[in-house]
Amino acid sequence: MLHIQQSAKLDIFVTAGDAKRPLANQAVLVRKEHPYQFIMDEKESTALTARDRYVYTDENGKATTVVEAGKDVQISVYAPES
Repeated sequence: MLHIQQSAKLDIFVTAGDAKRPLANQAVLVRKEHPYQFIMDEKESTALTARDRYVYTDENGKATTVVEAGKDVQISVYAPES
């Protein structure tokens, strides 16, 4: 059975310092964790999987993606390798 989830646009702004200078070309990881239950060897167990998506900031420090509406996501920012 397919369940369609309501989506929402998520804008992320990456800045630096007191002046909040926009940071371009930053990798942003957006993670949504999904706990689930299953039965193995007649025992109920739980596990966790995640949906990861990488987006990158533009010249204004903005990255945009779509997420499931009303759900928590984890955001991590990674500096580009030199």
